[in-house]
Amino acid sequence: MLHISSVFEGWQAGGAHVSSKLSAVPVSVRSATLYDLIPLLFADQYLPPSALVAYQARLAFFHHIDLIFAISESARRDAIRMLDIPPDRIVNIRAGASSAFRHLDSIAPHLAQETLARCGLGSRFILYTGGIDYR
Repeated sequence: MLHISSVFEGWQAGGAHVSSKLSAVPVSVRSATLYDLIPLLFADQYLPPSALVAYQARLAFFHHIDLIFAISESARRDAIRMLDIPPDRIVNIRAGASSAFRHLDSIAPHLAQETLARCGLGSRFILYTGGIDYR
């Protein structure tokens, strides 16, 4: 089995990526992870004409993969709709956060203060884990 963890890593480097040599890899099952299709969904923001052909070539790569692991149901549906991937070839692996990350009903005040101090935070702060790019 061959698994490509990112079809798009190095996509501008051409032959540096294993996908450019996929047919030369002697395996019976080929799989890949699909994170999202944000550049395709917002092509006017992400894909200048100079990058469009190379990006589309990477998208075509998914048609040569036996099994695609989408990290969300949204990515799965986008691939089915926008890339015409058969639904039985793409699986939502739900790459969300572990159940270890959850709201705590209560925490001892001294533990909260120790954590805030260790992280250099005051009692009021905003935690944002997203990107600053267009979505």
